[in-house]
Amino acid sequence: MTAGDNDATPQSGTADDSTHTPSTEVDSGHVKAAPVIKAFGGIRPMATKLGVPVSTVQGWKQRDAIPSSRMAEIEAAAKANDVVLEPVTEAEAVDAAPAAKPPPRT
Repeated sequence: MTAGDNDATPQSGTADDSTHTPSTEVDSGHVKAAPVIKAFGGIRPMATKLGVPVSTVQGWKQRDAIPSSRMAEIEAAAKANDVVLEPVTEAEAVDAAPAAKPPPRT
């Protein structure tokens, strides 16, 4: 096995990712959580509609980031429960992006 053998990450689901709203992306792997949780009516209602533990949604809220791998599941629950997910503006996405860590002092 060479170092490059693990570069390709297998993708789950279908090749068509058209249900994901790119404007909600915060960075390469997360979506801003606050507006999504608010659209569902809060932490507990969102957890109930997704069928996940409240602590899962609470963690997303604390980090203000939802893994983009969860968005298909969230969008399906939103559709099933008549929840309207609004796209996040670019300014909001920048605010939610994790801050760069300063270089260590030497």
